Amino acid sequence: MELMRGGRFVAYSSASRSMTPLELYGNVTNERSYALSSELTGGESGQRLDAEYWLPAAAECYCLSKSLKDYIMVPVPTIISDIPNTNGVAFPRQELAKFNPMAGQLAGKTFKGKPTFLEHSNQDITKAKGVILDAFMTPLKGWGRGIIKVVELLAFDRSKDADLANAILAGDINSYSMGAYFEGYNCSLCGADRGGCRHTGPKDPLKQHHDGQLIYRNIYNIEGFETSAVANPAFISAISDRLMTFS
Repeated sequence: MELMRGGRFVAYSSASRSMTPLELYGNVTNERSYALSSELTGGESGQRLDAEYWLPAAAECYCLSKSLKDYIMVPVPTIISDIPNTNGVAFPRQELAKFNPMAGQLAGKTFKGKPTFLEHSNQDITKAKGVILDAFMTPLKGWGRGIIKVVELLAFDRSKDADLANAILAGDINSYSMGAYFEGYNCSLCGADRGGCRHTGPKDPLKQHHDGQLIYRNIYNIEGFETSAVANPAFISAISDRLMTFS
């Protein structure tokens, strides 16, 4: 689904189901954070989670717990670059790797620090269910370095919505959908900007041209603003296979 908000388009794209949950006990340490980030990024990141430092400030904005011990954590690959989803939207690698000067980081990492919700009920940030602890970009295995994935480390606050957190841990809810702003798009078939052709428009789903080529929108100037737990996935390529809880 796409709409205009504040002069920008909004894109939503879903990711599909998690596998057997894994609970992580004990306090968060630099060593554990390092190991987790290295695993999610194929060992290339080398960065440690810094959420312990900024979470209390974010929690005040989102009306969440200030303690990581109150959260469950779900790593989810939410974006696969250059491959269109069923909504007819693709995120080009060069756009995900473009520097966003307002956010002060690469576009693919602008999800970090943004809220998590249930079913994109995102109009009021104080209704957030949690926060995105980090976002990583790493090559998709088996595709060389041509295709990358964005992995978000989602956190959901058990003290704010215990039913949601328990449903995620039980596997009853195991699909996730990211929300991102973008300024415009180009037609994958002819390259026309912002619907300046008859092939695709702002709300058109993925479709096929008569010659067999797929028609979709390559979006540009991307900025993530939330990720939600959802019931109905629309992008099966992204899979979350781990669940963790701090306690």
